Amino acid sequence: MIYFDNAATTRMSDVALEALNFASKECYGNPSSIYKYGKKSRNLLEESREIIAKCIGAKSEEIYFTSCGTESDNWAISQARSHGCEQVITSKIEHHAVLNPVEALQESGTKTFFLPVDDGCIVDIEFLKKGVRNKKNISFGDVSE
Repeated sequence: MIYFDNAATTRMSDVALEALNFASKECYGNPSSIYKYGKKSRNLLEESREIIAKCIGAKSEEIYFTSCGTESDNWAISQARSHGCEQVITSKIEHHAVLNPVEALQESGTKTFFLPVDDGCIVDIEFLKKGVRNKKNISFGDVSE
């Protein structure tokens, strides 16, 4: 059998499964609590945050854990307004986990652009160039790539 739905879920590697088993059996306490099991969970969580940050060249306080892709999309997009974002750009064919929070930003007054796509689902770069307010002299580079 060939499995083609890796976008939805993928078989877990043995190393990841061992780590999950360890965390589930040994570090199951609430990491926000003050008791022994909670502190053990919190230590593992912070150690994991530091490892991930180091791998991608980030600061540990820049790493957030969410339960799924939808939560991640919703959270990231919802942060736009609180971080001074004046406009949000996406395509019309995004997943609802992206479209719904962008539409909510639009309803609250954030300028939004829903880029059209052609029959091959390719974004219209010329529309993008027209739709962006270029305050920082951002260059889109060679659009032929």
